[in-house]
Amino acid sequence: MKALKQVLACAAAAALTLTLGTGALASGEASGGASGPASLTWEQSAALSRQNAAIWQDEGSSAYADERIVSKENDFTAAFAEGGSLSLSDSVIFTSGREAQSPNTTMHFADANFYGTAAAVLAGTGAELALADDLIVTTGEGANGVFSYGGEITMTGTVVECYGNENAHGIDAVQGGTICGVGIDVYTSGINSGAAATDTGGGTIELVDSALAARMAPGVYMDGDGKASLANTTVTVGFDRDGNAVDWAYVTNDGRDGVSDETKPNTAEGLVLTGNAVITAADTDVIAPYGVKFHSQSATSQVGALTMTGGSITSTACDVIYVTGANGSGVLDGVTCSPAEGRYLIRVCNLVPANLAEPGVGAKICAATGDFTLKNGVYTGDVWALNAAEEETWGAQLEDAGRYDNALKLAVESASLTGAAIHVAELTLSEGAVWAVTGDSDVGVLTVDAGCAVELPAGAVVTVNGAAADALTAGTYENVIITLA
Repeated sequence: MKALKQVLACAAAAALTLTLGTGALASGEASGGASGPASLTWEQSAALSRQNAAIWQDEGSSAYADERIVSKENDFTAAFAEGGSLSLSDSVIFTSGREAQSPNTTMHFADANFYGTAAAVLAGTGAELALADDLIVTTGEGANGVFSYGGEITMTGTVVECYGNENAHGIDAVQGGTICGVGIDVYTSGINSGAAATDTGGGTIELVDSALAARMAPGVYMDGDGKASLANTTVTVGFDRDGNAVDWAYVTNDGRDGVSDETKPNTAEGLVLTGNAVITAADTDVIAPYGVKFHSQSATSQVGALTMTGGSITSTACDVIYVTGANGSGVLDGVTCSPAEGRYLIRVCNLVPANLAEPGVGAKICAATGDFTLKNGVYTGDVWALNAAEEETWGAQLEDAGRYDNALKLAVESASLTGAAIHVAELTLSEGAVWAVTGDSDVGVLTVDAGCAVELPAGAVVTVNGAAADALTAGTYENVIITLA
């Protein structure tokens, strides 16, 4: 909060607004916008950013240090590297984006998401932008902190704080853009405001020794073909800047699209993967209401992939891994996993909740699959594949022949799994793995390699293909049902 007050003071001082750059900066009003997926093209958006940026780089190289940088029109970008190479260090950079009560309605949210129209710092295709020990603050809706539209951005020791109520990501890469950070600290406050994100056209984010925090949005949101690499990084979701838990959140919608203000539970995720998104993490700790979510809005052949080595995933309200209407895959190697009480280690669900479906469409059936491997650790929690029989009916479950249609495949290697396996299509134990059964379970195909074990509680009743079985030793079994006394 101290940082925010410092920047707001800078913004109020007209003398601190710069008009620097390699090209002439003309002033003027923005052109009118239209409703729809996006009101501008990239060329139009870039023209607005070029026109209103305090610093604009289009060729060659420039470096600025110890500056106070504020856009000439607060709705737009403060520093824009459209081409060439730009370096900003030890500086304070501020933009307001679209304030809730702003009379300027030229910017559609899609312009912010697709083009970074209101980002504090923006790099265009082919541009190089270096940020070192800067403080970047935005306060309005649609105001991303650092945005790469096909550019290459490097960040070291930089703090990014975005306080907009909605669509104000911390760092965002699209159209093949890259953002590489070492020792950076990112915080976002609003909904739909991931601390680190990719959007249309895909992008790459690589972070080392960094901290990502989001109050009401995913810590990392990888859209489509987005890729993220995290090393020795913390991802914290569901807390304010002072570290206070935010279990419920008040969302101000200002009547947009006929939606009134509302209070709703905070169910934001630590990591989100859609489409073919890829997240690789090493020695990274994630704490969030939902740990990891794979989701889609419609049937797709795309598969999101998570690979995590070391570190931890702690879910404060729900599952460690949740796949909803999507195809998720992943390997957890030596990861400490903690689902919320009464929730799941892994849950795969073919029912897309209404809040993830298309606008105006309620919950719907959508095929989902999960293919996960647990290695080198102690994993505790139930794994469950839900095949909803009817739309908007969580309780109705397809049974008999349909129970494994929503395919959840799980491999346990050199690790232990303690929990129930419910409607799991395939479960394989290898390299000394142990499955300690703690609840009623059913598995389509169970493979137990030599040296592995299935530990059954006293009184458990086991059937294989409808016939009673005393134990599940090394071998392959079909249609395994375990019922606890």
